[in-house]
Amino acid sequence: MRKNIIAGVVFTFFSMSLTAQISVTTTNTPADLVNNILLGNGVLASNITFMGEPSQKGYFNAMTGCNIGFTEGILLSSGNVSDCVPPNQPDNGTFNNPGDPDLLTVAQSVTSNPSSGMISETFDAAILEFDFVPDGNEVSFSFVFASEEYLSYVNEIFNDAFGFFISGPGISGPYAAPVGFPNGAANLALIPGTTDPITISTIYPFIDAANPGLNASYYIGTPQGHSFNGFTIPIDITFSVLCGETYHFKFAVADCEDDFLDTGVFLKAGSFNSEPLQLSTSSETNDQNIVEGCSKSTLYFTRNICQKDFGLNININYGGTASAGDLINLPSSVTIPINDTIAQFNYEAVIDNLTEGNESFEVYLNWEDKYGNPYFDTLYFTLVDGQPKAEFSLLDSLACNPAILSFSNESLYSSTFEWIVDSQGSTTVIGNANYSNIINNESTVTLIAKNGYDICNDTISETFILPTCVGAGNVFTPNNDNANEEYFLNVVNAKSIYLVILDRWGNIMFEKKGDMVDQPTWNGTTLSGNQVNDGVYFYRYEVIGSKDELLTGHGFVQVIH
Repeated sequence: MRKNIIAGVVFTFFSMSLTAQISVTTTNTPADLVNNILLGNGVLASNITFMGEPSQKGYFNAMTGCNIGFTEGILLSSGNVSDCVPPNQPDNGTFNNPGDPDLLTVAQSVTSNPSSGMISETFDAAILEFDFVPDGNEVSFSFVFASEEYLSYVNEIFNDAFGFFISGPGISGPYAAPVGFPNGAANLALIPGTTDPITISTIYPFIDAANPGLNASYYIGTPQGHSFNGFTIPIDITFSVLCGETYHFKFAVADCEDDFLDTGVFLKAGSFNSEPLQLSTSSETNDQNIVEGCSKSTLYFTRNICQKDFGLNININYGGTASAGDLINLPSSVTIPINDTIAQFNYEAVIDNLTEGNESFEVYLNWEDKYGNPYFDTLYFTLVDGQPKAEFSLLDSLACNPAILSFSNESLYSSTFEWIVDSQGSTTVIGNANYSNIINNESTVTLIAKNGYDICNDTISETFILPTCVGAGNVFTPNNDNANEEYFLNVVNAKSIYLVILDRWGNIMFEKKGDMVDQPTWNGTTLSGNQVNDGVYFYRYEVIGSKDELLTGHGFVQVIH
């Protein structure tokens, strides 16, 4: 969330050059720099002071071609801030002014610098301080550290120092704090994720074997549009506070041991902020996607408890490429009542049965805080086209059991598919690839089409009954050698089986009706149990198939004992 910096105020601070380089002005008061440039949303500052020469602070505008990383903001330097504008060099800012004991402690604490123990004094400190009251429970700001000492004086005693010192409720530290902040101050100017202070000896690239580089991913060494030899990428700092309480902040930079080569800190305009209103979404997709036809979402507006002394009305407008009827239950405003901290509304995307592709959906918000300051924010969503629809078809002709069958996946609005054949377990497939599996007799094939969010899945099932197949042998040997002792039909997937065996004169030797479980089987004996003679016999069968079709056949079988 960002409130607008008043353009009229900003434009009185500088006149834009036509060259592609940084511009700096030093005429701004400390109050101008803090209130009209540094502060963003949700912070009220007071007791703003500056220690140092007026030329050690200024407003900068980094136009096209300057790679400092910020468009505009505040610059504090141990020298003259204007010296960072080419063709000047930040190397003649000698004021013979005092340093700062906190910065001396910082410089001496850099354990990666073997010379830090020999640093005994600082010079020409530039210190910007103020009290502030945050409207939220976190405060953040962004900065770039730059120095003319890069890279010649890495790990030397000329290791200029800077610090961001915070004091107030819940904060304690070893550094000095004003009266009213008895627990001291903590330094926030640290390598991200560490307790190491930021200096030219803690962020630098490979120089030689004695100086192999440290935290080099934060370093940029080719200036464009400004004159500092080396500088960091933009670094973000966020720290916890108690909303509505008073804190003290101190931005400070100074020379160490000498007062010749200068060091500066760029503070991003509007970045010192504390958001009083938190926006969050809750949806079945758990991300910024809204699935057409099957996704319900909730938008939450939450403010800190210290803001509950007034009613907050939030105006809402909508945009993007999504059509007006694609989403329903969209209000034009929501209100967080006085003495309350949360409001919400539910909305959902409807299915329109149109193939439109994914569309953008944007929520535009505006409101005023209790001081009358305007706020604006935009939330961005993607409306995912279409509810999943599972469809498949058989690619092969049905064959006798067992059969390997292939199926064409014809599903819509889906990306992940789960195939299930009876109780054989499931197979997950990414993409609409064809699927093959073994089908036995009567099998049910199930396809579950998913849109990638495990919501609104679609399922389709189809049962396949394989055709009945009948085969008959032409010889068997009932001679008790345990090989080919019985004669029976090779039947697949039948409901009933009738088999009759006759001799050459038409006498019935064997007759039985059965099914797939109790199949008719002839052991080479007559109806009275006598063994038949070797010779040729006649068989005839009638089979009722899986689809109630009648299959008949006949032939000859030879008996050999």
